[in-house]
Amino acid sequence: DPDALAALEEALRTPGALHVAIKDSPRFILPAALIYDAPLDSALGSDALGICPEFENAFRRGIALDKTPCFDPARGCPSHGKMTVVCPSGFWGFRHQLGMPASGSGETSPEIHFHGRPQVVVGVSTDPDFVLRAAHEDTLMQMRAGGLEWKYGDKREDVLALLKAEQPHLVYFFCHGFLSSTRRPGIQVGSRQSPAILPDNITAYRINWRQSRPLVFINGCGTGSVEPEQAFDMVSMLLRWAAASGVIGTEITIFEPLARDFAERCLGRFLGGEAIGEAVRQARLSLLADGNPLGLVYIPFLLPSLRLVEK
Repeated sequence: DPDALAALEEALRTPGALHVAIKDSPRFILPAALIYDAPLDSALGSDALGICPEFENAFRRGIALDKTPCFDPARGCPSHGKMTVVCPSGFWGFRHQLGMPASGSGETSPEIHFHGRPQVVVGVSTDPDFVLRAAHEDTLMQMRAGGLEWKYGDKREDVLALLKAEQPHLVYFFCHGFLSSTRRPGIQVGSRQSPAILPDNITAYRINWRQSRPLVFINGCGTGSVEPEQAFDMVSMLLRWAAASGVIGTEITIFEPLARDFAERCLGRFLGGEAIGEAVRQARLSLLADGNPLGLVYIPFLLPSLRLVEK
């Protein structure tokens, strides 16, 4: 319906929170952050396309991208409607606070409550190729004024014990993705020879966080063999069985510099009290301001309004 499409386009011109509802399972991966809804003439090919001058000016001068006319509905991108100009504000992932809450994953709350200090459970890979890991851990530990209650594991058995025993508010994996010989996805912490943590380990080890309802962030680096549909079997188990409030993961293979940069920019805001949807968006824009658009590959399976709240 052309009229309905025009009304939807006009409503979505204003930056805001956008929920993409998954009816059944996170195995259906909609790359919502990559949707570009400004008009382009696709017949002309990429060689005919140019970058929005307003964005380019802000990029070169170091101006906050979300403060430019491109992201201001009252002014609007000056290049909107020009069929050969691409503007980052046309991407949903840069313009909106995106969330993909999965139906059937249990009761969802927009708040994660904590007393005193938020508890963080961290599981890491000790792969020597992760040369940025030690500095990354130091940065994470210093993120929140007042401190964090930090629970750390760098061996599979230690991480599983922490996941079972604790009621954390944030679970963070800086790890490898893993695909077993039977095509089951997993999270590999500890050494590269260590067995992975597989989706059915969630139930076998009785991992349940119904008291704390944490955010789980899976930062899996350098793993090209795991397809998105396979990787998000783990997402489904974390949401439905472990009672996580939300899960953040990636759609494609990423490498350590991007993984570190995005996590620090995103989690610094979230641990400071910002809603996770805006924290993800600002992390994407911050990376884009440095010339890297790949913040778009992170998928938040959660309500974008989810935040830490001290009670």
